[in-house]
Amino acid sequence: MGLRISIQHDFLRLAEAFSELDAKAIVAASKRALNRTLLTLRKESIKEITQKIRVKPAELRSRYIRLEKAGQGANVLEAALVFSGESLHLLKFVRGNKEPIKQAGISVKRRRKLRVEITPGKAFVLKGGFIQKANSAQVFRRGKGRGLIRQTAPSIGFMVLNRGIGETIKSIGQMRLSRALASELNFQLIKMRAKMAEGLK
Repeated sequence: MGLRISIQHDFLRLAEAFSELDAKAIVAASKRALNRTLLTLRKESIKEITQKIRVKPAELRSRYIRLEKAGQGANVLEAALVFSGESLHLLKFVRGNKEPIKQAGISVKRRRKLRVEITPGKAFVLKGGFIQKANSAQVFRRGKGRGLIRQTAPSIGFMVLNRGIGETIKSIGQMRLSRALASELNFQLIKMRAKMAEGLK
């Protein structure tokens, strides 16, 4: 299961603060503000994630972050970023040669060491790890018997939650949403007053 970080607001407080506007105008402005903020927040979250996890921005955008826009489904006053809960292939974080590593006939001490870097600048040797090709090349360690155990990295959702990224994203989102709401609602007020002024002529 992935991680869902939402941005939302209190409709009643908005309605009270912008009492000149009708509910339909407030909802329309809210949806635009939420969806504008969501796009900005995806950009900001990618920046935050790539500082702490060695993953490509394009891959985050296309595969590991999904947008839930306001107005889709039942919820019109909330938008969310959903981060994938899929475990990552450890091969993605291997430094250097990613070709299968021969084990047979080579003593343990002489086998090529597998260096892994999940956090930028913090590479480590995966003890007993090697690359072998099953359906595709993967990182394995040998179990207590003769079986092989495929090695994975935690999901993007797990790492966002456990590396302090989630709280930063939530905070940025709510701050940006406040600005976007004020901008959209003030624009609606200006439009409404301009129409009223035209009607009085």
